[in-house]
Amino acid sequence: MNAKILSAMIGYIVILNCANISYASIIDQQQPGPRNYGFWFEKDITRWQEFTPTMTVLDKIELNITRWGDPGNVIVEICEQQGNILYSQIVQEENIPKDDTYDYTSNWISIDIPEISLNINIPYLIKVNSSEASSTVENRYFWGGVTNSEYTRGISSVENSWQDYDFCFKTYATPEPATLITFGLGSFVCLRKRKIN
Repeated sequence: MNAKILSAMIGYIVILNCANISYASIIDQQQPGPRNYGFWFEKDITRWQEFTPTMTVLDKIELNITRWGDPGNVIVEICEQQGNILYSQIVQEENIPKDDTYDYTSNWISIDIPEISLNINIPYLIKVNSSEASSTVENRYFWGGVTNSEYTRGISSVENSWQDYDFCFKTYATPEPATLITFGLGSFVCLRKRKIN
């Protein structure tokens, strides 16, 4: 008698999944303070702070600014050391809280940047001045900073007279997107008819 039986073969396959992951902006460089001194700036007096990034996409900075009176708008620039301006923004006076007590109360102002590409380990400058000349001390901006600063990846515009002084700042960068690879294990069964005599 001929008979037919089913033989089974079990196999396994590896399932590979790939997905791109984007990261939120994080702090790259900073001198967060606390401030213990500040230098004033105006239309004809520019202050700058050097920083050396470790990430390539700059998308925000924060600066520690004191405002007395009505000194005009703040002009902020991101520059190469050779002077080329990579980005410039005007921060309106009314967006910077006023210190009516004149006791150097400072505030962090945040400036969003449309993702500037930087070179890692190359120094850049954050520059600030104002749109108006300071006619009196009661109408003036101050950029707060730290004496005996431990920030080692840049100097400030007052380095010649105030060594180891750095202005308070933070730079934010977006990490490069990463690809997440996940593995899964699947199985299959093949059935085959086979004759038996």
